[in-house]
Amino acid sequence: MRALTITNTRDFMNKLLNGTGFDTFLLSEAVIETYATFHIDGALHRSFYEEDVPAEIPEDAGCTPWGLLRPVALSLIRGKHTPLSFRFTLAASSDQIRTLMPDPSLVPEGLSLLLNIRFRDGKVTLLTGTSTASFTMDRTHEQIWDAWVPQFLSRMEIESSEQ
Repeated sequence: MRALTITNTRDFMNKLLNGTGFDTFLLSEAVIETYATFHIDGALHRSFYEEDVPAEIPEDAGCTPWGLLRPVALSLIRGKHTPLSFRFTLAASSDQIRTLMPDPSLVPEGLSLLLNIRFRDGKVTLLTGTSTASFTMDRTHEQIWDAWVPQFLSRMEIESSEQ
């Protein structure tokens, strides 16, 4: 697990809420505190779409892509007042996991690669995390994820510092 502080909050927020760089992540959960507290469960309900499932939703996705929920989050955050706080839990899609872990032996059963984005008191913090369905002593997947996130931020021209 890594904890990173974003050094330019305004730039990060613009890229997260207006840009497309995070759109392939899946939203597991969101909590946004403004004049009320809004809870968004990112669980995907395929039956809602009947036969017209949007192309940006991976076939094996259990959660909704951030790109589909980003406008909703933006509408809740946008306004004259800064939110009191928010928390987004993003998960790497199965395609992202396959790209990061090309050796199937590095992928434990039920692997989730998580990026927790927290905003409070004008400060944005990112926490990396992993989850597996079964216990494993091998932490290679965690090390790869922890190294990849800062590289991803750098490619997005998002400055961060280690906590």
